[in-house]
Amino acid sequence: MGRTYNVHAGHCPQGQGASGAVGILQESAEDRAVKNEVIRLLRAEGHTVYDCTCDENTTKQGCLNKIVAKCNQHSVDLDISLHLNSGRNDYGGDGSTGGVEVWNYDTGTQEISDRICEAIATELGIHNRRTKYDKDLFVLANTKSKALLVECCFVDDADDAKVWDAKRCAKAIVRGILNKEISGTTGGSTVSTVRRIGPGSAHLNSDCPIYDATWKNVIINAKQGDHITVLDSGTEGVKVRHNSTVGYMHCKYVMPDIKKGDKLRAVEDITVTIKKGTQLVSQDGGYMGNIVNGNFIINSKSVEKI
Repeated sequence: MGRTYNVHAGHCPQGQGASGAVGILQESAEDRAVKNEVIRLLRAEGHTVYDCTCDENTTKQGCLNKIVAKCNQHSVDLDISLHLNSGRNDYGGDGSTGGVEVWNYDTGTQEISDRICEAIATELGIHNRRTKYDKDLFVLANTKSKALLVECCFVDDADDAKVWDAKRCAKAIVRGILNKEISGTTGGSTVSTVRRIGPGSAHLNSDCPIYDATWKNVIINAKQGDHITVLDSGTEGVKVRHNSTVGYMHCKYVMPDIKKGDKLRAVEDITVTIKKGTQLVSQDGGYMGNIVNGNFIINSKSVEKI
């Protein structure tokens, strides 16, 4: 018999009102990616899920009030609040991950909390900061059903950002909630989708920050669709030029401009026949999707130029 859950991403949308922490990762962007996949996976497993995220431009307290009000409209087995942590201030990478922790109001959710911590730590290969308790966290204190708050990883830790994968994190959370393995048909991809980005013309697939050389200070907030020029190579971060501004950004936002005839390599399984590592040739141009061998249309995130 299916259970019932409230799930929400913390804070306002990225760049609006009381949005979340920003470091190498953006909390309000990543926690929503995790939220969407957690909801999808729980529903695929036969459970009822309510999305209680606040997607309005409002104050910190206004956002919290709206989230709690949405949660309390339903009597559920568990409220799940999704966040990313901050405070490591490790933009260079010290070889040690910040890790995952889960906050609880009391020991009533300890067993699930412990499982989620262990599942995320194992899935992403990050430090397990374990179950913690706080009766003053607003969502935990004011929701009528049992609740827990997941701090998936640190936005300002280069070692966390290097291994961060929202879908894999979501799958681990659901594994912890349900205490069972999640099948490949309902789970997120477990293959590596790291793409090597090389010098050349590109566009952005999402709003994102561009940092100075320290990776600590945002020098410009770029917009989805903006043209950039990549100035070096990398799989995690690259040096770019945005109009007259030169700075650094995370590779996941970069979509290289692909021309007809460009040689590509799949960085994840795309179809039954196009597996990770398959070499392809683009039959058209673009930066969000391309036609390749056999007239398959593929997402540009799934390939790298070679």
